[in-house]
Amino acid sequence: MYQDEQGSTVRRNIARGVRWGLVFAGAATVLATPFALVRLFVEPAVEWQRQLSFFRIVALYLLGGISGGVVVGLLWDLRRWWWGRRLIGMVAAIPFVYATGITIVGWEDWTKTDTGVWLFSALVWGFVMSFVPEGQDR
Repeated sequence: MYQDEQGSTVRRNIARGVRWGLVFAGAATVLATPFALVRLFVEPAVEWQRQLSFFRIVALYLLGGISGGVVVGLLWDLRRWWWGRRLIGMVAAIPFVYATGITIVGWEDWTKTDTGVWLFSALVWGFVMSFVPEGQDR
């Protein structure tokens, strides 16, 4: 019986995390939409911008948001502690920030330096954003 309750709790936590991830993916899509509309009328100056369609960008945001949401759900019980909330924010930001980085830099031009820069950005952004939902689950 305990196993079923625990499994059910984990599923609920993952569902909660995925909902948060979809909110972030939706927000990123809203921010990307004006740029996509401009691209309909103005030819992009950089080659990789021609290769990334709006739908591919949205798919990357959704993938990053859902992946980050699953991470949040799996680590949800750590939210009890200050350090746990910071850890959840930093780890959950990695897939989403990498998806964003790929949309900006492009697959073909991605380097080891980009990997390090975007990882650092994810950790900082995730740490800062972990303060936003502070106290919402109480």
